[in-house]
Amino acid sequence: MNPARLERLLTAGLVVLLAAGAVVGVKVWLSDRALSAKYASAYPPLGLVPDFTLTGQDGRPFREDSLKGKVWVASFIYTRCATSCPLITSQMVRVQRRWGSHPDFALVSISVDPVHDTPAVLAAYARSRGALPGDWHFLTGDPAQVVRVIERGFLATAFPIPVRESGRTVDIPHTTDIRLIDRQGYMRGRFEGVLEGDWTRLDQAIGALLGS
Repeated sequence: MNPARLERLLTAGLVVLLAAGAVVGVKVWLSDRALSAKYASAYPPLGLVPDFTLTGQDGRPFREDSLKGKVWVASFIYTRCATSCPLITSQMVRVQRRWGSHPDFALVSISVDPVHDTPAVLAAYARSRGALPGDWHFLTGDPAQVVRVIERGFLATAFPIPVRESGRTVDIPHTTDIRLIDRQGYMRGRFEGVLEGDWTRLDQAIGALLGS
């Protein structure tokens, strides 16, 4: 075959392949956009998570704005809890295994029992529950500040749970609410942490937001 003709054929074939790839890319982009638009319509922003600073399980200050640009899930637990918290944390482990490799995804668990749940206690709890190292932040802080963050920041209602401590009963403000936050820091979903179906919905919503 004439070398010039062969070159023209190869060039034409390359153009066809590039065009086909572009079409597929556009279809995927449009599909992602449609999915994100559908999710945005079903779950409009509930409010912007305000700035806060708490203490991570490594003992260092943790600021909310360090999560900007990420899609993240927030739960509210305490390490002495023997009922809902182990269930919620095990579900969070599943979420991390599903999405933890994505560079724009993170998890946050805020202790509602910060006096007992020191950074060292939270770090041990994370290991014992199977939390994978990475972008899963276990947070503690001043008790009054923690309540403000949960109720005013995440718009979650915390109910007192009586716990025996040093021969007396103390009330721990607890909630099983789960929050999904988008890249801009807006809450985009409320989920019930003890309902299996809500974790399925959460998984779908995470995928939609990460595709945006």
